[in-house]
Amino acid sequence: MKYSIILFSLITVLFSSCDPINFGTYHIENTTLKNLEVRFYGVVQSEQDTLNLPPNEITEWRKISGRGDGETRINMYKYYDSITLLLDDRVIKTYNSNSTGKSIYDYQFWDVKDKGNDHYEYTYSIEKSDIAE
Repeated sequence: MKYSIILFSLITVLFSSCDPINFGTYHIENTTLKNLEVRFYGVVQSEQDTLNLPPNEITEWRKISGRGDGETRINMYKYYDSITLLLDDRVIKTYNSNSTGKSIYDYQFWDVKDKGNDHYEYTYSIEKSDIAE
């Protein structure tokens, strides 16, 4: 009995001292009728990521995890120098830290859903007005 109490106490201390882990899944939605491409240019290296966006589809971009309570967000300013949106291999929009208006850098334009168990899903939608020339 004595060992059961000690073991239970030890397990309780171990689990209560762990930092909570949360997860974030990032999607980019193309609500247009066109095939689009997004290129992420890193601060350290030139082209870091390329994402093809079929028309009217949601494409998973990243999954991340972090420690602490609440949402886990990618710091776009820290990792990406610029993000370009292309149509037919032609740049139609460039986002960077100085962008004004609707921008992929600004989380107020991302839809956030709490999926439970400290898992958050982020979706940025590219609409017809975003690619208007």
